[in-house]
Amino acid sequence: GWRTIFVFLLRWGLGDNNAFLLLADAAEEFGMNGGGYSWFFSSDAQMNVLEQLSVTNSNVTKLLRGSGVIRQLDGFDYRSKEEDPFLGSWERQGLNATRQ
Repeated sequence: GWRTIFVFLLRWGLGDNNAFLLLADAAEEFGMNGGGYSWFFSSDAQMNVLEQLSVTNSNVTKLLRGSGVIRQLDGFDYRSKEEDPFLGSWERQGLNATRQ
């Protein structure tokens, strides 16, 4: 059978202490980076960051192969600015306010 692992990471950015790089290396070291394991990641993960990480680390490539990424949708992802108070307020600030 499959072992299903759900991971909730807070830090996905690039760098030496990247949690995803550390996780991929640990999964490989403990034999959890292949058949028999099904990985799902939930976070604000950006696919372009994951792609960059996979270019430089074969353990990341191996871990991502067949895994799933579950993204959180904010209200303004599926509602218009008229329906979403935050998005409407943000856009009404104007460009000068957001540059400050």
